[in-house]
Amino acid sequence: MPIGELARRTGVKPTTIRWYEGAGILPPPDRSGGGHRLYGPKHLARLEFVRRARELGIPLDEVRALLALADHSIRNRAEVHAVASARLADVERRLHRLAEFRDELQRAVETCADHGLQGAASFGCRLVTPTALPIPATPEQRQEQPMDGLVTRDRSDGDRSGGR
Repeated sequence: MPIGELARRTGVKPTTIRWYEGAGILPPPDRSGGGHRLYGPKHLARLEFVRRARELGIPLDEVRALLALADHSIRNRAEVHAVASARLADVERRLHRLAEFRDELQRAVETCADHGLQGAASFGCRLVTPTALPIPATPEQRQEQPMDGLVTRDRSDGDRSGGR
């Protein structure tokens, strides 16, 4: 299939697909007689995996490590165990942080329910606090995950800058 079809089926832009090829995340595709890229089912499956992993916030270095397992380029069982164990521990940490974040959101929903737009502060109704946000474990992960501009402060103090 041509790159446009692969992009349509996966929801990944053609420029990103070409970048993944250059970065070695996707193997080079076959070429048509006219030099156009031709992708197969293995490219489709691999790109869908990469897209899902990235949507979940998994850094590219971790995606590469997982792909190395899938490619069997790691042959030593101890090394496979170490990589898989590290990824599993990271997933468990993320799940824990997401559960904490869910609980914080649930408290905000319950606290702010049916109080209307006025007087929210008097009911203890606050937006999510910065400490409740799931923070990536390493500086590299934090660098890869830009802030999304959400306001994370109590608006009752008149500050509408989002704490920036």
